[in-house]
Amino acid sequence: MRRDGTSPKLWRVIFAPFWACFIAACAGPAPESALPSIEGEPLNSGKTVLTLPDPTENTPTEELGSEATDEPDAAPLIVLWDGGGGNTGQETTYDEELDVTIEASPPLESGNIHLPAPSSLGPGFVDMSHPWLTNPVMEIDTGQAAHDVLPERTSGTFADMNEDGMQEIILDGTACCPPLKGPVVYTLSKSTGMMTYSEMLTHMLPPKMIGHLVGWIDLNGDGHKDIITGNAKELIHLADGQGHWQEPFQMLSPTTGEEIRPNGAVNVADIDNNGLLDVLIGYGNCTQENGLVAAALQITPGHFRQVENLFEYNGPHGDPYAVMLTPLGPPGERVISAMGRSCDNTNPHSGFFRHASYDHEGYPVFEQFDPTPMNSNYKEQAIMPYGPLSLVNPMGGTVGDMTLDGIFDLVVTYSTKPTIFWTIRGLDPAPRFGFFQGLLEWPMVDRENLAGVGPPFGIDVNNMIPWGVALLDINRDGLADLITVHGPDTTGITDPSYWVGPQHSTLSFATGLFAFEDATAMSGLDTPGHWRAITAGDLEGDGDVDLIFGGLGEAPRAYRNECDVSGSGFSLRLKGSFSNPVGHGALIHVEGDVPAPGRKHLMGHIGSPNSVSDMLVFPATGAAEVAGTTTIEWPSGHVQKVEGLQAGSVHVVEEPELVVIEPANRRVPADGISTVTLVVTPRVPHGELMP
Repeated sequence: MRRDGTSPKLWRVIFAPFWACFIAACAGPAPESALPSIEGEPLNSGKTVLTLPDPTENTPTEELGSEATDEPDAAPLIVLWDGGGGNTGQETTYDEELDVTIEASPPLESGNIHLPAPSSLGPGFVDMSHPWLTNPVMEIDTGQAAHDVLPERTSGTFADMNEDGMQEIILDGTACCPPLKGPVVYTLSKSTGMMTYSEMLTHMLPPKMIGHLVGWIDLNGDGHKDIITGNAKELIHLADGQGHWQEPFQMLSPTTGEEIRPNGAVNVADIDNNGLLDVLIGYGNCTQENGLVAAALQITPGHFRQVENLFEYNGPHGDPYAVMLTPLGPPGERVISAMGRSCDNTNPHSGFFRHASYDHEGYPVFEQFDPTPMNSNYKEQAIMPYGPLSLVNPMGGTVGDMTLDGIFDLVVTYSTKPTIFWTIRGLDPAPRFGFFQGLLEWPMVDRENLAGVGPPFGIDVNNMIPWGVALLDINRDGLADLITVHGPDTTGITDPSYWVGPQHSTLSFATGLFAFEDATAMSGLDTPGHWRAITAGDLEGDGDVDLIFGGLGEAPRAYRNECDVSGSGFSLRLKGSFSNPVGHGALIHVEGDVPAPGRKHLMGHIGSPNSVSDMLVFPATGAAEVAGTTTIEWPSGHVQKVEGLQAGSVHVVEEPELVVIEPANRRVPADGISTVTLVVTPRVPHGELMP
């Protein structure tokens, strides 16, 4: 990530297919006269040709692993970055100047729509954190910069611990250990509307848990919520159904035997589609050299296996801050997004895996690839030009149907400096987030210039650093709005020259397809501080999304949604039978009287550092108080239709029991004698037994 304010170096490159690019490895800053010239039509129409300078002219060159030379005719090494994160070692030399021919992003095929953003949100989001800020039960470790001790990371989790239909809030951080340090629970008082510390519920949590609690979710489908932590030494605590906890599941490095350090990159998914939730983590320690991601794979209910070999274990490794497995791009694709830096910038990871094959046991194998196009704006600013996303240090991500076509799109937060790249296109030079539109085939389309959303400026020349991000329809018009939290990175904490000052979160209303308008000032979310995690949930079950922001050396903040908006909606929770227990990966479409119809919702669409959001979606009904047909495409393939869901509340929809398989893990040896029992119950789409 370019934090020194300098312009990216310009290199000699040659066009390659979207998954590959050739990089001329040479040294030295580009002279002023070497800025790329642009020929042809503007970027939003036709084709743009960037003519790059010959790096052998008046610029020292350096081959990878060799000494620099001042010979003007020295040929640079051309390294192919193949989209899988590895250098292929192919070498080519050229004597003539090379051009990069890059297709401009095409216009939106579905056209665009234009909706007005609200002029006011009334009370907006109301901060509920006063009780633990004024009378703290949980002490926050703010670090000691003089001794290189970083502040602890904090977060909050929505959890209905006493099963009264109202969510409690569990606050926790990475500082250790019980009995002096541990998670605390606050409940919402129905009489006062205030949060109140609950010693009783706090004591229901594992008494000696040292892991940072980041998720509260039923992993094994027994009806009892389990705990996910950010500490791989005790990654999973399963509830035993009798008020106690089983021994935690841990994950250790295969090479060192030490605990894996996820660095906040933890999420859930049904990786192998066996109807059980798995836990996906990022390798957060570059010294372990263990690849990029690993998983606790739930083989049978409540029994997990640590796996790395499904995710290019020997491939380029990195330090993800957030991970998620979602549908993305072409229908049927399942993609792991691992947002974080590369450990080796000469051998960077792509940041993405796609399902490519199956191993000998029938488990899915994922391979690194680059779904972003060659004309991606971030590629012009990476420290290895035209390299992968990991070279601009992505911090968090979220997916959503931003074009209302049922194909999922991606937003990624990263931090780059203001650049002439935008100025030469007639746009403001402010940095922006990555917006990528999914199509029926790879690659995606870069829509960063249309969206125009990025981190606000801080003090001096430094912009705020974005982390967690979520697409959520706040004003219930059918379009997904964007909420982003900002806070310092390690450099901003330890180096005064990169100090940004107190940072704040932002809200941007969607006013069209990849069109946004800032609404931070009216949101109530602009509390100054150092923020990193975002958690979405429904605190009081009124169908509106509530939020918790975690920070760095900051107590978490909880916000109740009291926004005055013209549209209505509800929150939806799923309970799977043949699918996984929470319906992670399900697609939901709701018919309602909304200005922007057609959007599909995805269960499990947020990849935030240090947090696993509650498994909910928040469909809009617009002017209608009762939704039309709600269509649920379950991960099992069953399509269920539900009628008459009321706005203003939370609903739970159960998947009809269609198929029962024994054994429960859905796998038997291919020995010619093992048997599988399959019981099928035919049902119509609304769930009733088929006559």
